[in-house]
Amino acid sequence: RLYNVGGKKYPSVTTVLNVIGKPGIAIWQRNLSLKWIKESLQDTFRDTTCVSALADTIYNKEWMDNMISSAKNHPQTITTKSATLGTRAHEAFEDLCLGKEVEADEELLPLLQAFTTWKAQEPNLQILEVEKLVHSDKYGYAGTVDAIGVRTVGDKAGIVILDWKTSNALYPEYAWQASAYAKAWEELTGQPVVDALIV
Repeated sequence: RLYNVGGKKYPSVTTVLNVIGKPGIAIWQRNLSLKWIKESLQDTFRDTTCVSALADTIYNKEWMDNMISSAKNHPQTITTKSATLGTRAHEAFEDLCLGKEVEADEELLPLLQAFTTWKAQEPNLQILEVEKLVHSDKYGYAGTVDAIGVRTVGDKAGIVILDWKTSNALYPEYAWQASAYAKAWEELTGQPVVDALIV
């Protein structure tokens, strides 16, 4: 993905970070495909007691090709579904930051509850901007920060970079992404960033 800022093109932070190998993804995809095959076989043969019917199904080339194709595509199906939920969650978090009401369905509700629990633990953090485009001429990248906040403690206030994540784990590149946003913010505004949070 490229950002066009003032007539100049910058690769996104996530595009830059994609050059870093992620061996865990291949393992996850393999395990997900194998799990799908196992569950599909169990579902297919759960009520089949006739050995010849089992053999006929297993040796049916079309059935086997469909099984393999579906198993290969299963990780992408899960990834797409997760990305859709992530987009919906980001939009809901943005609305909450802007003081808007958010309708939550069963799928979105746990994410919204986690977000509001986190926000309640940050009473001194005020959201200033959401979906803020930042870029760095010095390092040659751009990106959209989920939110920029200011945390006030006593008479001191500092800028906080906020990046929403809906994955089930934390990965090193999340910190690198938030750090890149922080550096770009500092370069653009001259304001030091005191914290960067992955929420």
